[in-house]
Amino acid sequence: IWTPLPPGLWHDDGVYLLLGRSLEQGHGLHYVGVPGAPAAPKFPPVYPLVVAIAWLVGGDALGAAWAAALLNVLFLGGAVGLIGAYATRSLRLPLGLAVAVGAMTAVSVDFWRPALVALSEPLYVLVMIAALWAAARAEGDDAKPRDLVLLAALLVLLVHVRTAGVAVVAAAVLALAVRRRARAAAAVGGGVAILLVPWVIWSGAADDTIPGPLMDILGPYGPWLAAQIGTSPDAYLRALPGNTLAVALSAFDLVVPSAHPLLWTIAVLPVMAALVVGTVSLGKRSLTAAFALIGALALASAWPFLERRLVMPVLPLLVLGLGCLAADLLARERVRADGPRSWSALLGLTFLTSWALIFATASLIRLGLGWVPAGYEERAKLLAASLETMRGTVPPNAVVGSPELWPAFPLMMPVQAVPSARFQPMEPGGRPLWGSPGEQFRLWAAAQVEFLVIEDLAVHEDALNVLHAACPGAVQLVDSIGGVMLVHLGWDSKCRQAVGAE
Repeated sequence: IWTPLPPGLWHDDGVYLLLGRSLEQGHGLHYVGVPGAPAAPKFPPVYPLVVAIAWLVGGDALGAAWAAALLNVLFLGGAVGLIGAYATRSLRLPLGLAVAVGAMTAVSVDFWRPALVALSEPLYVLVMIAALWAAARAEGDDAKPRDLVLLAALLVLLVHVRTAGVAVVAAAVLALAVRRRARAAAAVGGGVAILLVPWVIWSGAADDTIPGPLMDILGPYGPWLAAQIGTSPDAYLRALPGNTLAVALSAFDLVVPSAHPLLWTIAVLPVMAALVVGTVSLGKRSLTAAFALIGALALASAWPFLERRLVMPVLPLLVLGLGCLAADLLARERVRADGPRSWSALLGLTFLTSWALIFATASLIRLGLGWVPAGYEERAKLLAASLETMRGTVPPNAVVGSPELWPAFPLMMPVQAVPSARFQPMEPGGRPLWGSPGEQFRLWAAAQVEFLVIEDLAVHEDALNVLHAACPGAVQLVDSIGGVMLVHLGWDSKCRQAVGAE
């Protein structure tokens, strides 16, 4: 499924490539390419280090993007093997079921899609499964100190790959506590906390290097989430049930790919029930794995913005849960081998077998039809059009703003770039998540934006209309190609003051 793609298609992949280039060139974890090269406290350092290796291998932005994607495919291939080994060694599934669990994970389109660009989910899944394997050993009655040390080290590594790893840390500590191993829980939790202190201190200090209007996109997660909740705590609490339902349905979609509406309606309740019971079965074998699944879904529900790839890392846990449920049903049927049949076990096994066949068939068809890279093709066209509008028009070192494609510009051209819109999902009063015109003006002024590349007019239409009305001639359309517009901001200090940008 590996397909070479250009860099910076999906925002975060472009940011990772910027950070990897900065590390490879010896500048540290900084947004080199953003004016002032502020520090990057949003993205933990491990995956940018991997991307720095991709830069060493690839040589330029296109080669680094290809190398990063190839590494991601290898990470997920390793994760599939690790999932099967973990299933049979730690979760005690029969070999056939362990192979089936690995195979069901390996054919998922959602599992592979983040691997085609420089995103951290593939490495996260690999380290997560390794951490869960170590946690299963640490939960055992015969656990040794080295098992706790290994678990703590892998948990620290996991959080340094993605901040969302805190859910697995909490799961491991809670599992040890529930098993009445308070000292082990304290040792693991305390060890992880101590080893995370340097990153917490550095990222907190790095906060001050980022201009205020850019904090939404470039700043750390904690303060951003606190600010989002603080804008309207009541609205946030009211949104939680809906967020939880949306996350649950996203988890369901991971295991029922592209179903017909009628099939979707018929399958939703029994599949959801199987996932819930499967999580209980998973918890009987490893509390950490079950708590990690619940914690990851809870964390996604608490987040005010849902994106499908953010839920993808729970796919192996969902499939492992269904595998554990199948193992329990098989065990119940074997116990009754010489007695009356367990019709409930037979019905459950029939349902799970039918699901596996439908899931595998539908997923293989989607893989064969090219669904993995399909979501990136339109983005690639937008990126190509954006670069074409700037070529020969935007002078070197000019500051270019764009809602999402901005990280790709300094990778491909000798320009600087910034996000041109805010990111405020919890903004009250019906205002758009990309900010009001005044907020956009202040962002452009703070970053000294000279040009806007607009791939989605809705994001900046209101701001450009206000600016044009207040300062005729300040909005200068330079070029328009393939639905992408290049606008030059011809505003002076008097104009910026008139629209509240200064």
